[in-house]
Amino acid sequence: MNQIEYKQEELGLREIITIITNRKRFITIVTILAMLVSVVYGFFIQKPKYEVSSTLMVMTIAPENNEMKLDSSVDSLLAVLSNYPQLTMQTYVEQVKDPYLVKRVFDKLQLGQKSYTIDSLIENVDVEVIGDTNLIRLKLTGADPELISNIINTWSQELVLFVATKTKEQLGRSAFYLQEQMENEQKKVTEAVQALKEYLKEPKGTKELTIEIESRMEQITEFKTKINQLEVDIQSRVSASKQADSLLQRTSETLVTNKTISDDPFLHSVVEQNTKRGSLETGALQMKSEEVNPVYTDLKKEIAKINIEIAQLTAEKKAIEKSLTDNNKVLEELQVLNAEKEAKYSILEEKLKNARETYNQFAHKYEEARITSSAGISETNVSIMSPAFVPEQPVSSNIIRNMIIAGVAGMVLSLLYIFLSYYANPKSTTMSRDIN
Repeated sequence: MNQIEYKQEELGLREIITIITNRKRFITIVTILAMLVSVVYGFFIQKPKYEVSSTLMVMTIAPENNEMKLDSSVDSLLAVLSNYPQLTMQTYVEQVKDPYLVKRVFDKLQLGQKSYTIDSLIENVDVEVIGDTNLIRLKLTGADPELISNIINTWSQELVLFVATKTKEQLGRSAFYLQEQMENEQKKVTEAVQALKEYLKEPKGTKELTIEIESRMEQITEFKTKINQLEVDIQSRVSASKQADSLLQRTSETLVTNKTISDDPFLHSVVEQNTKRGSLETGALQMKSEEVNPVYTDLKKEIAKINIEIAQLTAEKKAIEKSLTDNNKVLEELQVLNAEKEAKYSILEEKLKNARETYNQFAHKYEEARITSSAGISETNVSIMSPAFVPEQPVSSNIIRNMIIAGVAGMVLSLLYIFLSYYANPKSTTMSRDIN
């Protein structure tokens, strides 16, 4: 089965080659005629084509790289609003064929009366970036050199005006919004200042509380020092009292003495008169006396004095301890109040600081936008470097390329005609099969 199909394909190929060989003269004649027709059309019938071009230069402005020490959302907003519009070369190329811009050129030159349409203009204009430069070239081909020159020059002028208008509108919107935001931030600054003033008018500010806290802490330190000293004094007095008491326990309350009457002259004379005895006899009489011990008495006085001092020192210590407790309580209240005051003051101060920084940033960016807009930078963003001139000579048509195309077309058409005729004529088919 495969051998039969292979023979049929081989036989069909032979038949095709035979048909082409038999009609090669026809094919050659048709091909030559097509090439001759293309030459005649190119030299005598086709209208001459002219090409014009205009060169534009794009100004690029590098954005200022400012570091803002604010919240990132504010930074992003300012970057979007205040930066000069940065467009790539491809963006400008696409703007050249913007339908709105093309329509302005179309209406300005009334090209509808000259067999032009907006779509045909967009298709015929050629826009390219020259190498690695910031130059853009606009090219247009047409039969009327003066008209196409006028179109390209008008197109370039409208492009410059179009870009300048759009850029100026963007800068204007940015400046307006920045001014509006700057006024809002100024109100916030005023409100923050007023809130801080009202806070500072309140009694017992942080400075007063700090001074009072320091004073209380000094008093507490003094109280603690006094308490420590009193404890030392009390301990010393207690030790002295114990020693005196111990000594008192070992001391007799009275003193007992043995003596003769002769030791007391007065008593000796009284006894001698009353007893009517002699001096020697009465003088030998023994007498025992008991007296209060002055040491014992002094010790008791000393112990009483020490106890009084201990009681006084203890009472003073308790009074100071109470004052210390009261001062600690007041100090805690003052510290809590001062912490609240400082926290509130820090919040108000930070709010005012942020409001001022934000206002300064918006004011700075607004001034930049205003200067940029007033300086007319948008008008010089795109400029015409080389306008289009009316060409004197048409662009040469590619005769050789047209001849090759016409020759190929003629060959294809002749082959198509031959095979259509072959399949339409049964006799030709039979003859071809008989020959094989």
